[in-house]
Amino acid sequence: MAWVGTNSTNVSISQGGAADLLWAIKSALLEAGWRLMSYGGGAGSGTYQAPNGDGATAVADGLTTAASLNVNGAWFRMKEPGSTTAGRELVFQRGDAVKELIIKYSKETGFTGSNATYAVGEQYSPTTGGGDGVVVSSSSYTTSDDTTVRSLYGMESCPSSGYVQVVASNAADGNGVWPFYAWSYTSPTSRTGSYLFSLDGLLVGSHHPLDSDPCCFSVFPLSPSMSSGWVAYWHGYGLSGASWLRGAAANGSGMCYPGGTKQQASSFKQFGAHNLSDAGAAESLTDYKTQISLLPVGYSSGANTVGTWKGFSPNVVTFGASVSPNHVFNSGSNNPRVSILNSYSAAGWMPCGIAVPWVPNKVPAG
Repeated sequence: MAWVGTNSTNVSISQGGAADLLWAIKSALLEAGWRLMSYGGGAGSGTYQAPNGDGATAVADGLTTAASLNVNGAWFRMKEPGSTTAGRELVFQRGDAVKELIIKYSKETGFTGSNATYAVGEQYSPTTGGGDGVVVSSSSYTTSDDTTVRSLYGMESCPSSGYVQVVASNAADGNGVWPFYAWSYTSPTSRTGSYLFSLDGLLVGSHHPLDSDPCCFSVFPLSPSMSSGWVAYWHGYGLSGASWLRGAAANGSGMCYPGGTKQQASSFKQFGAHNLSDAGAAESLTDYKTQISLLPVGYSSGANTVGTWKGFSPNVVTFGASVSPNHVFNSGSNNPRVSILNSYSAAGWMPCGIAVPWVPNKVPAG
């Protein structure tokens, strides 16, 4: 597994926010091998590309700049790498404002829609056609939005100036998930209006053995507090009583923090067999001759509570030390990570900073 982001890292925001983030996400996913299945240029653009009939073959990209996505309702549909019709799909759409972003997800059935859906305007993103599509992010974490209706009210995804960063894996993880991470900031010391959005895999052995969709989405503001963000995932996909969960701020963010030491992480024994020690996930990376323990976050329907447990991340880590913003851990290795939040506090609900995968031999802008 390698992290790529040739054209999607250190991207200067030029289109006000969401369009820049959308363009960088699409660029990173294409570089990682994802397939562009269809797209629409948004209201009044006259641009719509229908999917190929076989449900597996990509279409040529007609939205090749951030400016082309800076239109109300512009959208594109991506399918994870492979050559078959099966696989995860994502729809990304710009909302009615320059910072708004809408995200939809399908585990297996894909987004089909119909010609009639697009006849009244290019701003209608694909529907599920009665399949398993769900909304990851839209107007709020408590939204009743349905993927079968048009919704152009998105989360505020980006500052109006600064930088966008997106990295993606060019290989599937041990569970067959192709993870990626997108975030933005005005400057390293100012993250107001910035969000982390990610599709993360789960550490093998840390999730339920019958979990047929071992991945989790994160939608978190990097400032002023991650407590207003949420995680989203399928609980019991394919089983009777399966539910799509989106942890709300009222229930805690849903991202669990083991803390900066193995002793703190041992408190996660409450999750039974699905704990850090059994998963063997702890790692210690050398940083300027100082050993800093980087421990994986966990995902649950409630922050730092059992809730409805999903699993540990193999990629997103926390650290209990004060480091500079945009600090790259293990720089020059094949598996570096970059600090996207360094609000370390020895006390309080979040006792650590957060770092995500980063592209080797690259310096974050700012």
